Amino acid sequence: MNVHVPAPAAAPKKARPYRVNPRFKLPATLVVEGAEVEVFDWSRDGVGFTAPRAALQPGETMPAELRFDFPGASMAIAIDATIRHFDPRSGRGGLSYTLRRPEDGGILDFIINEHLVGRIMSTEGVLGTSDSTRATPKPVAKPRQNVAANITRRVVGLSLFTLGGALALYFLGSSIYNRLFVFEAVSAQVAAATVDLDAPVAGTIVALAAPGRIAPGAPAFGIVDAFGARTDVASPCDCEVTEGGRAVGSYASPGSVVQRLIPVDAQPFVSVSVAFPDVSRIYDGAAVDLKFIDGTTVNGAHIVAVENLREQGSGLVTVTVDPGQAIPPARFGEPVYARFDTAPWR
Repeated sequence: MNVHVPAPAAAPKKARPYRVNPRFKLPATLVVEGAEVEVFDWSRDGVGFTAPRAALQPGETMPAELRFDFPGASMAIAIDATIRHFDPRSGRGGLSYTLRRPEDGGILDFIINEHLVGRIMSTEGVLGTSDSTRATPKPVAKPRQNVAANITRRVVGLSLFTLGGALALYFLGSSIYNRLFVFEAVSAQVAAATVDLDAPVAGTIVALAAPGRIAPGAPAFGIVDAFGARTDVASPCDCEVTEGGRAVGSYASPGSVVQRLIPVDAQPFVSVSVAFPDVSRIYDGAAVDLKFIDGTTVNGAHIVAVENLREQGSGLVTVTVDPGQAIPPARFGEPVYARFDTAPWR
């Protein structure tokens, strides 16, 4: 009796462990010791390359640069490369890499994300944006023209073309820069260390010091309890009375804040609320640009402290910023526009 034993199925080819991320065939150049190496695909952790006549061995490591060329500009990422395989006959090989600067991962994420949504594509060997258009001139009969007028028209046209190209490059570079390095605060306001005066008893407020300066020992507010007994609370310092407190005739419970004072020698600062995912971008250094409600701007303000979450579940973190200049206590509570720039050179 003949028994047919089927041949074992071929084992599926496993992907190389360093090329498990999606590969992209967008134009890129590998630069090793000043020499440019052709790249035929790349991913978040690996590069496929062609290097004829090169003598490379698997396991060999070297510093390198992965460069992405745009029209008129380039982005380069410093990497530590490890050769994983190399065929000396065809010159084709593959390597894995790690970023020498972790913040360069933002450049890769930007290029990949913009390519996946169709805003970045390959254009004649470089990276280009999909919204760029090219005008095709229509052939027209060439009338007789004055030579001087023709030259003037060409000069003006060339100037406009140059200006348009420069503006396009500027806006493209500005857009890429803002996506990589810039984010805005959720909110910000002028703040200061305050002295809070609490109600000593439950009762009705019958007197309040007006907003402005108040001397030590001067009456800050008066309160009458349910039995008609009046209690006066004096200012403990040479302070400014802030606006927006309680009103005369309102009820105050024991321990609740009735008056909020700012010592005249207190230096107001800017309290900035930042979304929690953006906090990690601040730790490596960030310049803070501030704009006050009166139009005053401060570039490169100093971060004093990063505090804990403002409130449970809010997702916001408070950052204390020193504007580097005096702010009148009367401006306590004013809103401020705050912008963080995390570029390494700032």
